[in-house]
Amino acid sequence: MSTTSKSAPHDPNSLPPAPEGPSTSQKRERISSSNSSSGQPSKEIGQGPHHTWKPTESMGHEELISSLSNLGRRVFDLQEGALYAYKGLLASYEEASGSSSHISQLEQEMNELKKCKVQEESVLQRHLKNLVGDHESLKERYASNVRKTDSLVAELERVKVERNYA
Repeated sequence: MSTTSKSAPHDPNSLPPAPEGPSTSQKRERISSSNSSSGQPSKEIGQGPHHTWKPTESMGHEELISSLSNLGRRVFDLQEGALYAYKGLLASYEEASGSSSHISQLEQEMNELKKCKVQEESVLQRHLKNLVGDHESLKERYASNVRKTDSLVAELERVKVERNYA
């Protein structure tokens, strides 16, 4: 950051050329005032433990590279977080804007599913009734076949006995 010291306003030759756009101090004032107006504590850019980076002359080459690398990772993480938040916000907005038609479509689908469920339950109950009826019929036929088999076995035994005595 460079700071410019201004001379007296009556000496135009000693002033540096005016920068384009707002100066850094104006940006800080704007950020500070917007933060304080929103009820958040004012914090200028570059303040706080996560925003300071001060290389010193005593830093070695590797320390400087490591420090810059850490700073780069923090910037990347912040950018990635901001992008993620923006995408989430955009998705929420898109979802909210189309939610009423989506809700009515879902309600329609739910009603159709309920109708299908009722129809399927009705069909299943009919099949279950038929299966129970078939089971009862099979039990009766089995019992009848057992009785016929028993009577045939008894008849066979009676014929064998008669032949043996004859």
